[in-house]
Amino acid sequence: MKRTRFDDSLAQAWAAALLYLDSGTLTPLLKRMESAGLVTRRRDPQDERRVLINLTSKGDALRAEAVCIPQRLAEGARVAP
Repeated sequence: MKRTRFDDSLAQAWAAALLYLDSGTLTPLLKRMESAGLVTRRRDPQDERRVLINLTSKGDALRAEAVCIPQRLAEGARVAP
């Protein structure tokens, strides 16, 4: 999840669309991430049908570490990013 700030919310349905995943695939992944303390999930107060995802500070720290991975892979494969 590429986010600019870890306090920004992302709707679970929108995350599924961005990742080309259905809810049956994404929900278990999010549950594992939530158990690991990387994200929080909560119902949208304006629309109880929507689930909002937020990165925790631990999740944001992991995101910051992982942001360089595509560049390093491209360098290792000697291709343009």
